Amino acid sequence: MEYLAGVGGGLGDVFTRLYHHSQYQVLPLMNNRIVVDCLVTSCNPASKSVIESMLTEDGHPLFRDVICRDMFFPESPEGVKWLNNRRKERYLFLNEEQHWQDVFHGLDNIYQYGFYHGILYHHRYGMTYQEQTLFNELKENRYIVIHPSGGLQAVDGLTRVEYEGLIRLLLDTFTDITFITIGACHSRDWTDVVRRNNITSEHGFDIQHNRFIDLTNKTSGALCANIVENAIGFIGSHSSWMNMFWHFRKPNICVLSNNTQWGDAENYVKTNGCKWGFDFPYTKVVPVIGDIEGVYNQVIESGKGFIDVY
Repeated sequence: MEYLAGVGGGLGDVFTRLYHHSQYQVLPLMNNRIVVDCLVTSCNPASKSVIESMLTEDGHPLFRDVICRDMFFPESPEGVKWLNNRRKERYLFLNEEQHWQDVFHGLDNIYQYGFYHGILYHHRYGMTYQEQTLFNELKENRYIVIHPSGGLQAVDGLTRVEYEGLIRLLLDTFTDITFITIGACHSRDWTDVVRRNNITSEHGFDIQHNRFIDLTNKTSGALCANIVENAIGFIGSHSSWMNMFWHFRKPNICVLSNNTQWGDAENYVKTNGCKWGFDFPYTKVVPVIGDIEGVYNQVIESGKGFIDVY
C-alpha cells in the first residue's frame, strides 16, 4: 500500500500541518515501512519548493514525490477524477481519518512526537551554489527580516509606501542591525485604496543603505527559508514566514490591518484558522489603528524588546 499526504492551503498552512499535526509529524519514523507521496494544494509555488527540500532527521526525504496542484483542484471535476484514480491505485490518504491510525500500529505513543518537543526532525532547504554563496555572506550580519505582504492581502496592515517609511526609521534606530526585505510578486488591493482599481504587483524599495538588502522577487523558496530561519527577528504580515518564526520560537512583530475579512485585528488574532502562535510570548501584534506614526512607534518599541534577546 502506498500513501498520499495532502497538505493544502497557503504555505503557512503547509508549515502548520507538517509541524503541528501528529499524523504528519510521525512520518519520519515510518520511512522504513511506507512510501508517501505529497499532494500540495496551493497557489504558491514556494510551497512545493520548500516541501521538496525537506529532509528527515536522518537525511531521507520525507516525501517521495511532491505533486503541486491549485488549492481548488480537489473540488474540480478533474481533481475528483484524479483522486479517484489514486484510490484505485490503492493509495491511502493520510488526511482521511478513516484508516490513518492503522498506519501507525506498532509505534509506541505516537503522540509523544510533536511540535513542542522539537526533537522530531529538522528540515533543510536545498539551495543552488550561487544561493549558498549569497547566504554565507548574509549570515555574517545580525539581521531582521521584513515581509510586507502575505498571501491573503486583506491581513496586510501597511501600504508599500508606509513600509518604506518604517524601514527608514528602523535603519535610523537600530544602527547595528541589517534589515532584509523578502516577498514574491503578487497583487495587493485591500490595503492601498488608490490601487484598488489598478492592481499592481510587488516592487522593490528605493532605499540605498549599507544595512538594507532588498530581496523582493529575488529569492527561491529554499533561499528565502534559509534567510528567515537564520534571522534574529521578523516584522511583517501574518504569513508562511511568520509561521516559521513561530516554529523556531523567534521574536516577531505581526502588523495587522484593523479592517480584514476576519474582522478587526483583535478578532483576526482570535478567529483566524492559522492562529497557533499569536499567544506565544515572543509574538507581538501591532494593529494599524490611528496615525501611522503611532504604528511606527509600536513597532520600534517592540523591536527594542526582542533585539536584546539576541
